[in-house]
Amino acid sequence: MSIILLRLHAILNNIFKDKVFYGRISVDNEDTLQYPFIVYSERSKRGKMYSDNIARLRESIIQATLVTKNKDIEIEEKLEDTLIDNNIEFQMVTEFMNLDNSISRVYEIRMEVIR
Repeated sequence: MSIILLRLHAILNNIFKDKVFYGRISVDNEDTLQYPFIVYSERSKRGKMYSDNIARLRESIIQATLVTKNKDIEIEEKLEDTLIDNNIEFQMVTEFMNLDNSISRVYEIRMEVIR
């Protein structure tokens, strides 16, 4: 896993201890699932600036989904404040209700790596 993803995982895990998952939820069964939790994954990694045919600047786009049992503005603000405090740029791109009436709030995070 890249340094960017490891850093993001550590930051998110400080808020949601042991409830941060990469790519999919990792629990034995849905009955043991505890809200809130976050599922995140890297959606793309692209070169943005090239020198001698080598990408010197790469941008990773990461999608992080906060899932809460009910709409919880305090948890949303805590997540957003933590990202801001750690200089992580994000956009909240959508929010929707799941079949079990839980709420998913999707964030897009863009991070750059310079080589």
